[in-house]
Amino acid sequence: MPNVLHSGDLGDIIYALPVVKAMGDPGIFYITTRPWTKAMTPDRFDTIAPLLRAQSYIKGAEWWRGEHPVVDMSTFRSRSGRGLNLVAWQAQAVGVTPWVCQEKWLEVEPDEGMNGRILLHRSARYHNDLFPWTETVQAVGKSGLFIGPDYDFWAFRNNFGEVEHRPAKDYLELARWIAGCEVFIGNQSSPFAIAEGLKHESVLEVWPTRKDCCYSRGNVQHVVGDEGFSLRGVRIRTQPKYFETSNPSLPITFHAGLELQVVRFERTEWSGACAKGVIALRVPVAIRNIQRRRDCHEISETEYDGKIRRLRGLA
Repeated sequence: MPNVLHSGDLGDIIYALPVVKAMGDPGIFYITTRPWTKAMTPDRFDTIAPLLRAQSYIKGAEWWRGEHPVVDMSTFRSRSGRGLNLVAWQAQAVGVTPWVCQEKWLEVEPDEGMNGRILLHRSARYHNDLFPWTETVQAVGKSGLFIGPDYDFWAFRNNFGEVEHRPAKDYLELARWIAGCEVFIGNQSSPFAIAEGLKHESVLEVWPTRKDCCYSRGNVQHVVGDEGFSLRGVRIRTQPKYFETSNPSLPITFHAGLELQVVRFERTEWSGACAKGVIALRVPVAIRNIQRRRDCHEISETEYDGKIRRLRGLA
């Protein structure tokens, strides 16, 4: 490979590696900082450099001090990437076939201490409120391990429940953990990029706005809607929420994260309720930080079932 230059973000660098591998003989992977990406500080460089240096197709990873010639991959986002994943987008920018993403491109020794563990990660960006994170935490139990930094962990625990936490010292250690684990579950972030580079058993929380981290392979489950995913032979799905309102106007609009979920209900479940001035609602989506009308409040599944039976004249 010729010497290459990149500025990140860290996930972009990991997704650049199959393109770099396809370029040929080993060269230097230079890293710099650019104004259009998150600043590449010395600390961030130190977290990614060990993983880069561990790859046989890279001669070294160094901070860029103006060396030339280099293939500058840091500008790939200036090209249109509509419909492309992050490997294909970068491959297009330097004239490499986009199919390089189909083969494993990360080389690490699995950490045997992670055998049987289910690794979890969720960054502060790229969320999908339909993903069953609460149910996932409950399902994995003591085998679950959150591997993100402290600020990601506290946000995750506060939203979804208690889980063991262990941050990795750098991305090489993180890659060894993922290579050794039973399954990795995460969102569109740099740890998932590692799982993809290893072609390891994975579950991805897909960001509906841009699905540029979705790659076709047999051992990954992409969760886009409320379909959930299979784990150890069990289907993990978001549990519905139940509400009661005295306002018969439909649809009811809830605010879920950054998206407005407009939920419509089967007429058999609310037409009789309207005549009596009460509506019982079953909301089949995960809704966090609900902003709803004052005349709508949450009820239990048992309360919902009872109200529906009474409204239908069955009780």
